[in-house]
Amino acid sequence: MANATITNTQIASATVTDANLQYGKVSNRQGGSATDWDVNGTSNYVPSAVKIQVGTIMVGSGTNSTAVTFPVAFSAYPAIFLTSQYGTGASKLFTTTGTGNSGFTIQTFDGSNVTANVSVRWLAIGTP
Repeated sequence: MANATITNTQIASATVTDANLQYGKVSNRQGGSATDWDVNGTSNYVPSAVKIQVGTIMVGSGTNSTAVTFPVAFSAYPAIFLTSQYGTGASKLFTTTGTGNSGFTIQTFDGSNVTANVSVRWLAIGTP
C-alpha cells in the first residue's frame, strides 16, 4: 500500500483497505455478525476492510435528541462511540438510538436541570 497525503477535508471519512492503519491494525473483533458491527456476540472475526468516521456535533440546551448523518454511508450498521465536553455544572448522559447505515440519533438525558449546549464527539467503525 502506498503512502497518501490526507487533507483536513478528507479526515471526516476514511476507508482503510486490509484493515491496516498507519500506527496499528484492526486485526480482530468480536460480535454477532461479520459485517454488522452493532450486533452483540462472541464470534471472532478478522476484518478485511474497515471504515472509520468521526465527527463533533453540538447538542443544544433543552434538546432531547439530535440526528447525525455520516459523511459516507456504511454498508452495514457500525459500532458507535460517544464522548462529550461540557461546562461546569452540566450533567448529561448520552446514548444512541435509531442506528443505521447512514447515521444515528444521539439521545440525551439531563440529570442536573442545567441548560447548556454540549459538544458531543462521535466515532463510528464498520464495514465500508
